[in-house]
Amino acid sequence: MVSPLPLGEGSTKMFGLGTKAVAPRAIAFASTLVMSLAIVGSSSKFKERRQRYFADAASNGSVMRMQMLQIAGANVNAVGANQSPLLLASSEGKLSAVRYLLDEGADVNASINGNTALTEAAFFGHVPVAKELLVRGANANTITTNGTALDIAVKRNDGGLIEVLKHYGAKQVSEIR
Repeated sequence: MVSPLPLGEGSTKMFGLGTKAVAPRAIAFASTLVMSLAIVGSSSKFKERRQRYFADAASNGSVMRMQMLQIAGANVNAVGANQSPLLLASSEGKLSAVRYLLDEGADVNASINGNTALTEAAFFGHVPVAKELLVRGANANTITTNGTALDIAVKRNDGGLIEVLKHYGAKQVSEIR
């Protein structure tokens, strides 16, 4: 068998460079890459785009995309276009996304434009999402622009949701005031 390396060089040389020359170049490349990512990642344009992609991933229920974007710096509580990722996931009924966001510290009682994740879930009739939010500490009696979550469920005539909300102590606005 014939060796492709010149005689006497063995494994101590790589492409005509000694291994001592490869290590500093690899370190220089890695540090340049890290600096480039830090500069690009700190740009407000890229932050906004990353957060918009994160909100889209929450709305679509793509937990893997949310994980990658959060590693890249997306914020689980950021508000963009008058919505938070938790409100978007709740309104779309994406239970796995809601669980991920809550696990990562999303504010279960955040109110944006007078709506909460619970009232969004109630408005669109997503009983499993509403139950998850309640289990995780959502205030069942927060009064929003559409009333409480129970008011919304009664207007929709959603018996299953009404039952879940009442189990967690939900009341209508008329009972609270």
